[in-house]
Amino acid sequence: MRSAGFKARHVPYKGGGPALAALVGGHVDFHTPFPPTSIPLYRGNKVRLLAIQSDRKLKSIPEVPTLQELGIQNAENYMWVGIMAPKRTPAEVLKKLKDAVAAAVKDQVFIDAIEKPGDEVRFMGGEELTKFMEYESKVASNLFKELIKEKK
Repeated sequence: MRSAGFKARHVPYKGGGPALAALVGGHVDFHTPFPPTSIPLYRGNKVRLLAIQSDRKLKSIPEVPTLQELGIQNAENYMWVGIMAPKRTPAEVLKKLKDAVAAAVKDQVFIDAIEKPGDEVRFMGGEELTKFMEYESKVASNLFKELIKEKK
């Protein structure tokens, strides 16, 4: 909202399902759901997808622009899943885990399970994931600091 230059009131819901129901029912003006939950509603003409909060379009809905394409910068928001292990995990166990994940993300059954509902597989391993997590943490930390300053 900050990047787009508008203010709105946050309305908390107990999960994405109730929030989507509120959107479809006209009880809220907008929502930022995950693609697999909103794409069926979009295809059924129950909601309008205004933009994707990503650095690139989704293959499943290429007609929907990214926020960046609409001129809204620094507004990406990703739902990502990472596989992590305790810090002292033996190297041979980490290698097995990394190899298994690398194989899984190339497996067509896995890819279809993620992409058929509308999401995408974007594999990041080791250092790349660490850098991404550090960046995401820094962005969130800076935003919370700004919000706290505004509240005072």
